[in-house]
Amino acid sequence: MRHLGHHIKRHPVAHQTKQKCIWTGRHDPRVTSVTLMSLNRFTVPEEKTFHVLPEYEQQFLAFHRRFVRYARPFFLGILGLVVLLLTVTLLPFIFPVSHSVILFGVGGITVVMGVLIMRFPFATPETVDWLGLEMAQKMARWAGLATLATGIVICLLTYL
Repeated sequence: MRHLGHHIKRHPVAHQTKQKCIWTGRHDPRVTSVTLMSLNRFTVPEEKTFHVLPEYEQQFLAFHRRFVRYARPFFLGILGLVVLLLTVTLLPFIFPVSHSVILFGVGGITVVMGVLIMRFPFATPETVDWLGLEMAQKMARWAGLATLATGIVICLLTYL
């Protein structure tokens, strides 16, 4: 298997149609195609072609290297936190645990999830297609901040 993200094929895009730049989300006739080994939404490696404006290519490639390196741990981290969240919520049905312990556990897990989302602002392919990668990252960071704040509020509810 080729190392992900290091084999770049560049080729001009046919000018009959305006392609959408993955970074800005805008249609522009100046975009070029970049083919990279990437990951799909379930972190399975695959070769993908991206369209990007030349002035944003370096930013996109830097993001892509980070994405390829951290997408799988991010995906597994979120999945693990969701399983942990479900486990903590079902805990009172198995063991006699006070509601404040459950609330604090749910709040703590939610805080960790928010930090993870803010640290690795990976958005869904649909969001990237709709907004562009730059704006999708900002939206993911805001969503992470909202998740973090929600977790803090949940933790504070244990003291009421």
